[in-house]
Amino acid sequence: MPKTRRAAILVVGIVLVFGIVWGLTQQADAVRFKNRGMYINSARGGDTTYYIISLQYTTPDNVGSLRLEFCDNPIPSLPCNVPPGLDVSNSTLSAQSGETGFSIGEQTQNLIVLTRPPSMTGNALSSYRFDNMHNPTGTHQDFYVRITSHNSTDGSGPLIDYGSVTATTTPEIELTTQVPPILIFCVAQQINDDECTDMEGNFVNFGELSPNQTFSASSQIQARTNAQYGYTITISGTTMTSGWRSIPANTTPTESFRGVGQFGINLATNTSPDIGADPVGPGINGNVVAPYNVPNKFLFNNGDTVASSDNVTRTRKYTASYILNVPADQPPGVYSTTITYTCLAGF
Repeated sequence: MPKTRRAAILVVGIVLVFGIVWGLTQQADAVRFKNRGMYINSARGGDTTYYIISLQYTTPDNVGSLRLEFCDNPIPSLPCNVPPGLDVSNSTLSAQSGETGFSIGEQTQNLIVLTRPPSMTGNALSSYRFDNMHNPTGTHQDFYVRITSHNSTDGSGPLIDYGSVTATTTPEIELTTQVPPILIFCVAQQINDDECTDMEGNFVNFGELSPNQTFSASSQIQARTNAQYGYTITISGTTMTSGWRSIPANTTPTESFRGVGQFGINLATNTSPDIGADPVGPGINGNVVAPYNVPNKFLFNNGDTVASSDNVTRTRKYTASYILNVPADQPPGVYSTTITYTCLAGF
């Protein structure tokens, strides 16, 4: 490194890395059951078989009954017609898990009411097996189960949670499918496409610093997911250091001041200095988290959340702006840090 006549040269840089963390989060849904499903051991029309109906109670409440109504449509406001050939009047409740203590309190050709002394529900996945269920006749006959929970023990009165599951009679071949979880996330100096396949650079070099100038740089962050509860993007790392020497980080949102030791970032459009951009892309659910969305204010705290989405979202691109100021007496050295961006998806 060549020597200068008046001041030592400070060479600093930021290495950008990123991580992806898959996670499961759960979030209350006002009245719908979560994770509903129905398994039929034999889907042939007219067969007598067993069904397993599973669901996750959403609203913590004292549940005394679970009403299962078998219809030709899932919509509560429409009449419930019995699917041709279906008969659950001779069924038995042979197994239960999760929320238990139920027995059959009422049943007809297309109705089963499970009853128990009212007790508080948790959020564990619950399942109920019914033997001696008679399938609708015919091939490719769709049918539905309307499910509601109640405080009462007889399936009457106000509902707590509701939802429906569906099945169809089929020939010998049974088909299933699944939509896989998707999270596409990347960090680079520049991202050129929506799939994180065309990216440029992961190193930011501020060059030789001076107390008479604010130094700035930027990088880009991009994310999209089909996660029901969206994603969160966090930062981790330290301020710029050279051995035991360091440049102080702004721990609260602070304007940029020349000649004062400062290191900070934000994800906004700034005018002082003139750098940065607001989020772009069709993923309108993705947004910068305060205070990293305040123009001309910069900070850095290890572990902070800088952006998030609360739902499924299409591609959203964020611009991270970095500023660096040093005082006249900043010790010389090669200053650097590694900033890690981590994205957690909530499925």
